[in-house]
Amino acid sequence: MIFKKVKKRQLSYVLVKSTLYSALGLFSLILLSESVGARGMLPQLQITQQLATNQPDTTRAEAEKLMQEALQLFEQGTAESLLATRRKCEAALILWQTLGDKGWQAASLR
Repeated sequence: MIFKKVKKRQLSYVLVKSTLYSALGLFSLILLSESVGARGMLPQLQITQQLATNQPDTTRAEAEKLMQEALQLFEQGTAESLLATRRKCEAALILWQTLGDKGWQAASLR
């Protein structure tokens, strides 16, 4: 009789644990399938960003050149070089606005 009660408790314990683990496994599978589905969209997003930031035209090259020259002038620290830095940054700002690059527009205003 006691043996049957113990056996019943063990069986009950195993059923509860297996149900819990099954539910946990099913829940994990659902979450994993959703995250895998979201991953399929990432390459498209990266391609879009690459197209927006990798414009190999002369306007971008000129703006980058002006920003580099402005940095070199700024590092000199003289009054004349600081005025020249401002002129270079203003010229670069116009080019960045033409390209619609907000990040570089902000950088040229600093």
